[in-house]
Amino acid sequence: MYRIAVASFSHETCTFCPNITTLEAWEAGGMDYGEDALDYTGRGRSYVTGYKEVAEGHDDVELVGILRPGSPRTVGMGSWLTTEAFDVITGRIVDGIGGTAASFGTRATGCLDAELAHILHFRSKGEIYTGGLVDVAGLPLDILERDICRELEERPRIALERLLESLSSDAAAISWRTGVRSCILSSVLGPGLNELITARLRDSGMEILQPVDGSKSAATGAAYLANGLIQGRYRGLVESLRIADSAGSVLDDIYLKARPREV
Repeated sequence: MYRIAVASFSHETCTFCPNITTLEAWEAGGMDYGEDALDYTGRGRSYVTGYKEVAEGHDDVELVGILRPGSPRTVGMGSWLTTEAFDVITGRIVDGIGGTAASFGTRATGCLDAELAHILHFRSKGEIYTGGLVDVAGLPLDILERDICRELEERPRIALERLLESLSSDAAAISWRTGVRSCILSSVLGPGLNELITARLRDSGMEILQPVDGSKSAATGAAYLANGLIQGRYRGLVESLRIADSAGSVLDDIYLKARPREV
């Protein structure tokens, strides 16, 4: 069975028009997700209806709807798309297809090239979560925290700079794409390392908020999500993350020839 992801996102741009096409305009025009993205009843013919007609002739093909924006709601014809609109909508398409990507962290090295993963032949899942700060530095976290005020040797210095650069790069990318300008720092690190991270994030334009009432930052984030799920004050956060629409597993839309190992 071949499962083919189907998404659409197109715009006839009138460069002479003064009205920039924003993400808000696309949202106001409506967006369909999942099976609704494949339903073109009353909408006439399109590329997607063509895909559906061809797919219906094959018993081993299933189309999986991802996303279909409606027409952006603008005054007259819309002009250039904002970067935010393009990045958010295409990002939702990628997120809908699936997959994971992480940055360099305390324990894990982050994204791995597939060739490298094949060559290294990890013997256990635990080995994947290596190559991060402690491994590059060659020191445990408590020693790094103790020596943070001293002149670090080359390996710890490179490892720490790589972590700071990774975090600040992620923060800058998120801020640029979404307009978010503040965050809560959730960290297992000591005060010295956290101070360095906070300073680097602020340099990238991100404001670091303090957890509520001195509680753990992870608990605060969970409380925000729980509040949103029961339609509380942070309902907009949950709706933006589309948590209620999450389903399946990370392997549902992976079509590599390799198969998961039996545990």
